[in-house]
Amino acid sequence: MRAKELTKYLLAAIVIFGISAVSPRALAQHNGSEGNKEHTEKYIIISKENLTLTLYDERGVVVVQYPVAVGKNYGNKQHMGDYRTPEGEFYVQQIQEASKWRHDFGDGLGVIENCYGNWFIRLYTPPYKGIGIQGTHLPELIGTRSTEGCIRLRNEDLDALRPYIELGMKVIIEPSQADLPADDEITALPEVEDKADESEAAEQSYSVATATPLPSAAEEDVATDNDAGSEELWHTVEDGDLVSKIAYKYGTSSQEIQRLNPTINIDRINIGQRIKVRGTPPEPQPTELHIATQQREEIQTQQSTEAERVASKELWHTIEDGDYLGKIAIRYNTTVRKIEALNPGMDVDKIRAGERIRVK
Repeated sequence: MRAKELTKYLLAAIVIFGISAVSPRALAQHNGSEGNKEHTEKYIIISKENLTLTLYDERGVVVVQYPVAVGKNYGNKQHMGDYRTPEGEFYVQQIQEASKWRHDFGDGLGVIENCYGNWFIRLYTPPYKGIGIQGTHLPELIGTRSTEGCIRLRNEDLDALRPYIELGMKVIIEPSQADLPADDEITALPEVEDKADESEAAEQSYSVATATPLPSAAEEDVATDNDAGSEELWHTVEDGDLVSKIAYKYGTSSQEIQRLNPTINIDRINIGQRIKVRGTPPEPQPTELHIATQQREEIQTQQSTEAERVASKELWHTIEDGDYLGKIAIRYNTTVRKIEALNPGMDVDKIRAGERIRVK
């Protein structure tokens, strides 16, 4: 009788002990999988703080992580040629075979063959074109802030990453603490914009896959890395053209077009008129220099006035169909992190059309 009771107690103790020994870990794993149900597809986070690219699966679990190099200047991208990497939520637009691309970095070494690695993963980062994930001919610079705007990996890491990449995949670029002060600044029109190198991608590349229609020949001239464009490029005005429309098409600004064409009236362009959209401005005469200086002062005044107006009152946005925080942040020249701080009760993964959120 005692033997039977002892056996029964021993079995009960084993069951209880077994459950208590394994259940915390099992419970944590279970809760982890339940907590990640909202992830429905793979996504990438590029950290400018840690200088890493991390690929996550549908459950939010790390698949691979690689060191990267990003733009040499701090802050969110503000204009073409500013050597900054844009911040926010973007997506993969094209996957291009780039093994034959070549590029002159202006460092005295001339044209470098296969300087992009085997692939150029082009990102949709409006209003800027030419930002992507690529390889490098200088692997010793990986892990530094040294690029003209793109995200660079070691070539072998890029090749290993390529099979995971899908068109439309979300790519989130997060700022570092050092980027945030620069994000708050309003950059005035530069005296002379940084020289940005032009890869010859337009002539030598072909698209392996694309999430949107390929750009026209004129657009493809500027749709290269911010690692992009210093040779002359001209546009012939067509019916319906506006300078702002032309500027968006070529990834530049109305002010830059005015700088390159100091004698034209950008408010009254004519069909058939040729205007320079990229290159070196003509040598200014004293009167032209005075006009350019006055225009910059007016632009700076307008920017300061706008900054004061925005800072003096709250600014709200009503969510529209298709909106996401990265897109909203770009529209209002802010960051996803700041929008989250202004809306502490908001679920950033479940914003709905019609919902009002504070952006400033």
